[in-house]
Amino acid sequence: MADLTLIKRLAPLVRLHPQDPYKPASVPWVLPHMRMRFDRSWKKDRQILEAGRVNDATIVAQACEGQRSGGDRPSDFFLEIVGAEDTIRRGDLGAAVCYVHVLPGLTTKISSTGSSILTTVTWAPAP
Repeated sequence: MADLTLIKRLAPLVRLHPQDPYKPASVPWVLPHMRMRFDRSWKKDRQILEAGRVNDATIVAQACEGQRSGGDRPSDFFLEIVGAEDTIRRGDLGAAVCYVHVLPGLTTKISSTGSSILTTVTWAPAP
């Protein structure tokens, strides 16, 4: 089954509480409101990217003190909201997107009848 077919068939129904002031958004909406910093627990944090320079390309291409952002290793990079935090945390429901990752190769056969488990990850950025 193609990934898109699986996503449409298996995607969860996302419901938001009508009185919750905090709504999801999309990655392109969230990133301009962030700056990237590097945590140095024994010193003052170091700013890596200022607000307005954080995007999907720059966020994975940074290096500091022998660590690289992006990739599969834990690092001390983090994102911090810049500006009117309460306003930004309210998100933008009009721009909201649920992202779905179908993880190839993580299908597990669970019985001799051919039944299997497919691993998917669904997430929506909420600032």
